[in-house]
Amino acid sequence: MSYIVYVRHGGGVALINMPIMTTGINALPDALVAHGMAIINTARQFGGSLGLTFTISFISRQAAESGTTDALNFLEGVSHAFFVAFLFAVAGIVLAFMLKKNR
Repeated sequence: MSYIVYVRHGGGVALINMPIMTTGINALPDALVAHGMAIINTARQFGGSLGLTFTISFISRQAAESGTTDALNFLEGVSHAFFVAFLFAVAGIVLAFMLKKNR
């Protein structure tokens, strides 16, 4: 059952990333598109590293608070980490719709 939630999460992330990137690049003048892509790719790599660190620390914190390392605490930490990632994704969607359309 948890793999279904993970597949939905992965699909949602994929469906969110492209519109955000496209909207961000379309807001730039043509002369700055190459620089914008470089910044987006760097930010994506940096954000992925921070996101992974954040997720793992959230999972580890759940196990440390309970004092045990059983599978139930691990899954509870994963659940909390995915929920916080979901909140960040929703914030990204809201911010993407707030971008101006004019160049």
